[in-house]
Amino acid sequence: MAEILLLLTFLLMLLLASQITKEREAKEEAEIRAANAAEELEQLRPVAELIQRMGAGALDITKEYVRAEKDLAMANKRLEDAEAALALVEEAREQHDPETPVSEVIESFRKDALLGRAVEQSGGSAEKLLESAAVCRTELSSCQGQAAYLNRRLNEQIGGFGLPPCWADENGRIQYIFDAVLTDGGIVLKDNKVPGREEDQAALPLSSMTYGEGMEHERFASASQPLLKWSDEHECRFYVRLYDGFDTGGRERYKNLRRTVEGYFYILDAR
Repeated sequence: MAEILLLLTFLLMLLLASQITKEREAKEEAEIRAANAAEELEQLRPVAELIQRMGAGALDITKEYVRAEKDLAMANKRLEDAEAALALVEEAREQHDPETPVSEVIESFRKDALLGRAVEQSGGSAEKLLESAAVCRTELSSCQGQAAYLNRRLNEQIGGFGLPPCWADENGRIQYIFDAVLTDGGIVLKDNKVPGREEDQAALPLSSMTYGEGMEHERFASASQPLLKWSDEHECRFYVRLYDGFDTGGRERYKNLRRTVEGYFYILDAR
């Protein structure tokens, strides 16, 4: 009987030891997961704060900014047309007696190639040409001021990124030129081929860009530098969606690759 009790006690001790080992392993795994979650939370905190600051206001401001940019482009075009017409009028005026009224000069050259369609479209009136140029300059100044104001407001909303998106749709939503996946093998880009941006993208300096395969810092930087230069010249920045594609840990490498992408684009963390 004593031997049986001893055997049962031994078996219970083995089971208890096995259970303790399992519990320790589960605890260690939970601690690792908690540490990883805490690290990811810390990385996402700035994004969460940014989204909270942005709210619906940033989208409205971006939409206004897109509209202001269109108005600015139209105003620039009208000013160019008006100034071209005025230049033709002045050139024609130089060929006539300085005492001749401007309206008579325009009328005499109405059908002349020197004035061309610009004067025809203005109605053949010097007053209209002068008035059109003045209005265009006023509109241009107004649009430039409005764009600058909206850009400042947008910067305040999105945490002072400093530059507006290079691409946004008519509703003010940012259009992401690429998806960037950070992997053990480097930065993998996907060309989003944004609908309606085919001609715009064809004009961009993307000949060195590589898609579908991992790029290390040097290669990515070399391929992205021309596009960064283009965006600097146009006072904007392209946006990319950023994905975490690491199969294992490697958080330090993830951070390094992320900083590489942030050196050339503004990013949105995606899942």
